[in-house]
Amino acid sequence: MVAYERLPMLDIIFDRYVRMMSTSLRNFTSDNFEVSIDNMTSIRFGDYLNSIPLPAMLAVFKAKEWDNYGLITIDSNLIYSVVDALLGGRRGTAPMRIEGRPYTTIEHTLVEQMLRVMLKDLCAAFEPLSPVTFALDRLETNPRFASIAQPSNAALLIKMRADMEDRGGRMELVLPMRRLNRCVNCCSSATWGEIRP
Repeated sequence: MVAYERLPMLDIIFDRYVRMMSTSLRNFTSDNFEVSIDNMTSIRFGDYLNSIPLPAMLAVFKAKEWDNYGLITIDSNLIYSVVDALLGGRRGTAPMRIEGRPYTTIEHTLVEQMLRVMLKDLCAAFEPLSPVTFALDRLETNPRFASIAQPSNAALLIKMRADMEDRGGRMELVLPMRRLNRCVNCCSSATWGEIRP
């Protein structure tokens, strides 16, 4: 296992990411959207897949320049909150959810639009370190179909919380450590000074 603590500047990258994403998603939903990082850790990819709370949407995206994939998991609370905000739901009322039903086409479409905003910000956050294009590949609801690495491979897990006043939820970003480690180690210390906020 590769401890992410050996790559301390990732904290700066993801601090930039959540600040940019808060602004972008605030504009996207026209709601008071705040994103914060709960936890950042290394984990084996197989262990992560087994720990995903369902129901959820899993977005597989490709990092083109790294020739690798990543994963974003969005829980049902955040999905319903975003859909409720985009479709004009009133503040102060809990979004209506029906347990056990699959996500509708409208929910898939709206979440996909939100994910494209999130991936655009992720590209911008990594830009000073390693220009990379993150492109959405597909959406899954079954973790078995979202395997992007071998179960024993190390991955970086970033757990985030999104708050929209009285509603919100959680999202998780997973990046395989192999390519990420190579990208960070190739960066000079001078470059890190340039990306500080």
